[in-house]
Amino acid sequence: MKQTIAGKIFTLAVFLLTLTIAIAVFLRFEADRTLRVVSRLVESDLPLNQSAQRISEAGLRLRLAFERWFGALNADAPNQVVVGEASRNFDIFTSRISEELAVAQRIVDSYSEPDNTRPEVVEIGLVLRRLKSAYATQGQRQREILAIQASGDHNRANELLNLFTDQLNEIRDSRDQLDGYAAALATRSAAEVHHRHATMEKWMFFITGLGALVGLIFASFITQRLTRPLRLLVKSLEAVRQGNLAIQVPVQSADEVGILTEAFNHFVRELQSKDQMKHVFAKYVDPRVVEYVLGQPDASRTGGTRRVMSVVFADLVGFTGLSERLTPSLMIHVLNRHFGLQSQAIQSQRGVVDKFIGDAVMAYYGPPFVDEDEHPILACKACLAQLAALNELCAAIPEITGLRKDAPKLDLRIGIASGDVVVGNLGSESSMNYTVIGDTVNLAARLESVNRLYGTRILLTEETARRLEGQFELREIDSIAVKGKTESVTIYELLALSGELSPTHAQLCSSYAEGLRYYRSGEWEAAIKWFGRALEIAPSDGPSRTMIARIPELRKLSEENTWDGIFMLTEK
Repeated sequence: MKQTIAGKIFTLAVFLLTLTIAIAVFLRFEADRTLRVVSRLVESDLPLNQSAQRISEAGLRLRLAFERWFGALNADAPNQVVVGEASRNFDIFTSRISEELAVAQRIVDSYSEPDNTRPEVVEIGLVLRRLKSAYATQGQRQREILAIQASGDHNRANELLNLFTDQLNEIRDSRDQLDGYAAALATRSAAEVHHRHATMEKWMFFITGLGALVGLIFASFITQRLTRPLRLLVKSLEAVRQGNLAIQVPVQSADEVGILTEAFNHFVRELQSKDQMKHVFAKYVDPRVVEYVLGQPDASRTGGTRRVMSVVFADLVGFTGLSERLTPSLMIHVLNRHFGLQSQAIQSQRGVVDKFIGDAVMAYYGPPFVDEDEHPILACKACLAQLAALNELCAAIPEITGLRKDAPKLDLRIGIASGDVVVGNLGSESSMNYTVIGDTVNLAARLESVNRLYGTRILLTEETARRLEGQFELREIDSIAVKGKTESVTIYELLALSGELSPTHAQLCSSYAEGLRYYRSGEWEAAIKWFGRALEIAPSDGPSRTMIARIPELRKLSEENTWDGIFMLTEK
């Protein structure tokens, strides 16, 4: 009975697994040995080397403190500041040397067999004992000499110092020996680590080469049986990648390659079906949504996922008056042209057109179609592009409708909100819509209507403004509580890209900001004054007019209640 491809691969896998396990055991053994050396280097050898260096440094500074103290006492009227400083340094470094000698001794004592028998460790132990004894004697002798010097017997003090110099030099030599042995110890361990690493690296190269050799031999063995049908499959896959979904590969064997061929044919038939669905649904839904939904394993199920997105509502203002003067076919033609231009502006910033509601457009920006940190920026860029698209539509209205005089003026009111939404398939098992819902969606729709109150074109929430990273020119308009909500929201007007605001508009924003500050604090006269200055700069400024018209009523209310700076909307 012939062995199947699966059997051959299994045999190879068993061989490679056995080889891998054997080598892994060996490498684990080597790794443990290397790890022990590394641990010894990091936990003992290097700290011991550092301790030896600190002992040398402290010894030098102790000798300098002694010499400075001795020299200061040599004067007829010793400088007590210098004497005090030298005395303190002498005590500090005497104590520090004792502490470091103890630290070094603990490290030496912590070595276990066979590490504690290394020549450097043995020599370091001997040097430490000599230094401990020598420093104890040195401290006593130095204090005796300093006492004689302080008594005024300078000649006697100098004689004793000359006799003591040889002992100081011996201590210095011992410190140098300690440094040398500690450095040699660390260097030796580091070299051992490097050697073991190089050995393990050689074994890794050997394993890789052996595995590659075995793989090549096995590949050469089965190539004759697999090459022809697999090449045909590869060629067919390339044809499918280029868009040819009419291809079918004949099944020539009953082994795994034959099963793979049948699976490929089934896959192509499924692609044909999905391609047909995409072409149909792309006329009704954004093609990216179609592709995303069809790519989900549970695409036919209802349900949603919570994500952070930006939602936009854009309503065409003035279309009702225009439609009354048009035939139904012309009205549909104008509306389709409007929706086409708006859709291009939205999709140019990777937004998704969710639906058309009368003459309004709802769109959203967010994962998985754009990154989570860029959707507010893209939404605002798209809204500015939508205003430009409206200008294009208005320029084409006379040509489309034949109304060359007194054509109603069209405008856009846009609301932008960013925050949590639920996105997914919503509806019933028989009728579904891939869309977004939630408070953020409702808030965007409300802001679109709020534009009418303030005479603005694009309003956005504080959350959206916070995420724009200074890429746009904004004007803070007001803090409001929409109908049906108790929580307030600060709203901003989107004016232009950053750096594109004219000096006149900049002055307008500055005056309005001052008026808004006084308005929120209930200083009505000052607020009217600054809003009036804004109107002097731009007589048609809607927010300033709205605020001035609102203040008399608020003045009355503030006399009865505490004014908190939040305007309650009574209409949706």
